[in-house]
Amino acid sequence: MIVRIFAYLRAKLIRPFLSRSNGLPEFVPYLPLQTLLDMSTSSSDVSRIVYFGDSVLERISRNDSDRRTLVELISTKVSKYAEIVRLSHGAAHPGLFYALLQFLIELHQRPSIVVIPINMRCFSPQWNHNPQWQFEEYLDAIQKCKASANKTVPLVPEIETTVRRDPIFETRLVDCPGTTCRTVHDFREIILSKPSDPVGIRVRWRELFIFHYLPRLPRNHRRLVSLLDIHQLCEQERISTIFYVTPINYQAGLRLVDGPFADRFAENIQIVMSSLHSTSCSIVVDWSRELDDHHFFHADDPTEHLNEIGRARLAELVAGAIVSILKNTSKTGPSQKGNSKKF
Repeated sequence: MIVRIFAYLRAKLIRPFLSRSNGLPEFVPYLPLQTLLDMSTSSSDVSRIVYFGDSVLERISRNDSDRRTLVELISTKVSKYAEIVRLSHGAAHPGLFYALLQFLIELHQRPSIVVIPINMRCFSPQWNHNPQWQFEEYLDAIQKCKASANKTVPLVPEIETTVRRDPIFETRLVDCPGTTCRTVHDFREIILSKPSDPVGIRVRWRELFIFHYLPRLPRNHRRLVSLLDIHQLCEQERISTIFYVTPINYQAGLRLVDGPFADRFAENIQIVMSSLHSTSCSIVVDWSRELDDHHFFHADDPTEHLNEIGRARLAELVAGAIVSILKNTSKTGPSQKGNSKKF
């Protein structure tokens, strides 16, 4: 308990005052592990929903008057049924979600529902092969915590979201239609430019949409394999799961990239939706094209970050799926698996 209190205080009170002037990464306790350990010792009878995710769960537009995050909005809609535990990090990927879920089950815990967003950008080399977004130290921390007798939470370096130059990363080939760019370096040269003329600005946005969403998605992609692993694990443990494809700024993609955008994006979505499938335990839905361009930080935003209108809309969709599962479970009774404790 003392270790857990120290981890919390260090992250919440000490970390903001630590200097990073030496340029070295700051080491902090890996709080998702702490969260899972705390839940494993909780005696609460409240149903819990574990919501994995990336920066979409965390970001708020500077122009928003409603400062609530996506998960906070969803929580207001499902609070009479369950509470949500958010396990997210900017640029987090399905491989990390799977490792955390495995650890949760090894602690003999069974959430009422697991929510897994599928961000189509995680399949792009821009995200998938970025050396700073592999979370290797975090994955190692999970294994160390598993192996420690007293389940000590290791310290991990904070992950930087800004991309540094890396020669191996930049020479990776990228298979995209509608562009002359062939490597990560080609795209980054355009992306890092700061054009001031309307044509140059439009070209930059166009290349960003292509780089983020149009690389060809193979069925053996490691992030897709991790999603299938999560699906199989939840099926084995009889855990209700919601997989949804994260909304993207589809209208802007069509406007900036034209024909190739719709065709290739549809191909990639088809790969995901035909690989995963709804079952008695899981819901798999495609909300990638559900929102309009005014739901994002700005009309040409090539990321998935939502403003207050977009967050409110997505919150309705996710909350509706959660409530549907919980109401159905209350009628049929919860599934049981082994000696796991439902929380």
